[in-house]
Amino acid sequence: MASKSPINIVHPKDLDEPPGRGKVLQSSLGLDDRVKRHVVVGIVLNLVLVPELKKYIDRTLKSKFKDLCKRFPSIQTQEGLLEPKKYGFIVKTVPKISNHNDMAKLFLMNYMTKFKEILDDKFDASAALTILGSGKKFFSDLMRQNANSLRSNGCVEMV
Repeated sequence: MASKSPINIVHPKDLDEPPGRGKVLQSSLGLDDRVKRHVVVGIVLNLVLVPELKKYIDRTLKSKFKDLCKRFPSIQTQEGLLEPKKYGFIVKTVPKISNHNDMAKLFLMNYMTKFKEILDDKFDASAALTILGSGKKFFSDLMRQNANSLRSNGCVEMV
């Protein structure tokens, strides 16, 4: 008869003892402080900051698009009316712009333009920070500086 190998049973720690009593608590995932900081920043960024940034960007670009339509009435039917560098667009020639959502895409690389509207789920933190960081005629210097700092460093340096 073949012998059976013993089954290892792992018992949970004493659940009646309150955590921290005479023990140093460690992350069960073995994360160091730097990684924990990045996790917290990521959670706060995506759950708190990005929803508000999306509303702000949507509102601002909607207003700026209306202003551009007044200055350039054929912006929705004719391409090449705007100088890309002047506005911070990354395209070489500005195409016809139907609405502020399409205008937002002019700041972004193609792989970042999968959203239909600024307020939808496909418009993410990277898109928001890129637009805020490059919209020369749309956002203040301080806003652009903070967006670029957050995008590259994971934090905004307070002055």
